[in-house]
Amino acid sequence: MTLEDSNTSNGGFSRRELWSRIWGKREDYAADRGNVDSSSSSTEVLTSRPPFIPMFRPPGAGDEATFLSKCSGCSECITACPYGVLRAAPRTRYRSVANTPVVDFRIGPCRVCPDRPCVAACRTGALQLTAQPKIGAVEIVTHECVAWQGGFCSTCTEQCPVPGAMFRQMGKPMIDAEKCWGCGVCQHVCPAPTNAVRIMPFLPTPLGV
Repeated sequence: MTLEDSNTSNGGFSRRELWSRIWGKREDYAADRGNVDSSSSSTEVLTSRPPFIPMFRPPGAGDEATFLSKCSGCSECITACPYGVLRAAPRTRYRSVANTPVVDFRIGPCRVCPDRPCVAACRTGALQLTAQPKIGAVEIVTHECVAWQGGFCSTCTEQCPVPGAMFRQMGKPMIDAEKCWGCGVCQHVCPAPTNAVRIMPFLPTPLGV
């Protein structure tokens, strides 16, 4: 999957459709709060309301509504993560879902632990063992990728922890969206001067919800 592929899908939507929905919801959110008129442009909305913040749930979270109905905010999964990449969503940014667990890619990627200690630690069933847990949708920015620009690099395909999720075709990295977890390892190890891997959220969450 690459950013050049206009047919790329995320949860049933093309990349363009996904971002259109995110931007559209930003306008709806601002209009609902009475800060801008519903006919205002996207630019006006962005200056009137805080931006949407991407939220990445731990593997096995599944449907957001079901997850929130079961998650107690106990932080047991956060404590159980051996790599420390889970943290409690801060109230200053997420409010209504504060203290629920999120993957913080600024700390590092999800390492796809075979025994899933975060799931094992969950006592409420908010996290479930599933065959293909999804954290986010990964895309390759081809104009930043060393291999796509004619150089040699196989770092991401070699380091990917999910069998078959990343592969090389004509020397270029490709992503199998059906197998990819969106764990972020490829982004973490990308050696390109400007990181060539983007992780898109399945769940855009507004600041101040």
